[in-house]
Amino acid sequence: MERLRGLTLWLLGMASGQVMFAQQPEPTLADLDLSVNRWLADDWTVETRRQAVVRQILDTERGLAYLGEQLRAAGEAPSRRRTGLSNLATRVILAFIDRARASGVAFRGQHDALQSMQPYASEALFSLLLRPPDWFASTRRRHLVPAIADLAAAAPDHEIFDEITEVIENAELEPADLRLSLACLVWQWGDRQHVEAELSRLRAASAEGDAEDRLIAMRELANLHYRVRDFGKAASTHRALELMADRADLELMPIDWYWSACYHALGGKIDRGMESLERCVTMLASPLVDSSLKLPESLFRKDPELGLLRADPRFAAIVERAFPPKKKEPSAGKGSGVR
Repeated sequence: MERLRGLTLWLLGMASGQVMFAQQPEPTLADLDLSVNRWLADDWTVETRRQAVVRQILDTERGLAYLGEQLRAAGEAPSRRRTGLSNLATRVILAFIDRARASGVAFRGQHDALQSMQPYASEALFSLLLRPPDWFASTRRRHLVPAIADLAAAAPDHEIFDEITEVIENAELEPADLRLSLACLVWQWGDRQHVEAELSRLRAASAEGDAEDRLIAMRELANLHYRVRDFGKAASTHRALELMADRADLELMPIDWYWSACYHALGGKIDRGMESLERCVTMLASPLVDSSLKLPESLFRKDPELGLLRADPRFAAIVERAFPPKKKEPSAGKGSGVR
């Protein structure tokens, strides 16, 4: 599922996040303008130099807005500058998406900063999705969908809409995860038939077979309700999952209780959310739970979907059971015997 994949990416990136670097001065728009124009004037096809400019844009306050202004000023007419800026902007968009994925959290509005690069951002994303160039791996198309969902609140023109529908319906050639992501995308544009078909399939699967198979189907069903922002049904489905697991004597994972807390929080059910949070934290604090199932503390501190629970005075005490404050090491002062 999307949230579990995000957590895996977070854990893989933990090592680099522990390294301390000397603080660098914040790049300014003047610095950025100099770098972009120097790169365009020299040879905008040099990949290593383009990567440096991409990082500078993402690290500069209003860097995305600056690039959007440059694109709009370049106009639509083909030119060397327009081509270079488009090339750069596409790589910036992909780097922004990669940073969002590496953060370990996923939420609606995560890509809103790309709005300052409209209309180019949406055009580039649709092009990469439907007509990926040779240098863009087809398997990465699924990663574009959350950004498209944030940027394109209204449906695109009929030609693009029809092409997306063709991908959804092409079960023979297109991967299932991409097709489902796009089905959720067109749901927000009013076309609900594809998601409804998947909801019906999962409801049937959750009602038959052995308990473990039904549990998997119910987990996917709750997640699908969440993905189309029906948080009430996501929470009630997960509640049914919890009851079934209890009756079948099947133990859920910490991530199950974390999702449950998110679903209830997003639906405004604070007490239910706190109950799920307690179950999650109890498992995380237990030495009997495998370390591969543990969740990082930053998830509880930063995930926007837990915002309603974090505002509750009970939240801090609950989370500290799994992540107690670190004791400060005593400083070596006079008379300490330290040499």
